[in-house]
Amino acid sequence: MRCRARALKVTLWISRQEILLNVTGAL
Repeated sequence: MRCRARALKVTLWISRQEILLNVTGAL
């Protein structure tokens, strides 16, 4: 259960980083 939550957190962090890169790239 703990490992799963950790993996989810990492996935959310990575997707957030990609969104930030796309936003800065669009500017």
